[in-house]
Amino acid sequence: MKTPRKILLDAAELLRRDGWCQHVLARGKERCLIGALCAAGGSLDLAQSYYLAVETLHQLCDVHIPLFNDQHCKSVDDAIAALEIAADLVTP
Repeated sequence: MKTPRKILLDAAELLRRDGWCQHVLARGKERCLIGALCAAGGSLDLAQSYYLAVETLHQLCDVHIPLFNDQHCKSVDDAIAALEIAADLVTP
């Protein structure tokens, strides 16, 4: 089973590899934070791990994740940093 930490780190890697976007879930291969999390762990068998990953990122951002992605992140580096910090904070 994929852990919440692994989902967050996989989402960061997807953004690093394929790019990041704002105001939409995905644009070509680029993804927003939620799009990357969905791609990294959005299957039904990973529901509990996905929920913990999203909840940890939400607590870190202190605003809804789409708002953080679209208004607070200024670059792909900001989005990746948020995912990696959340990965360090998440409980296994």
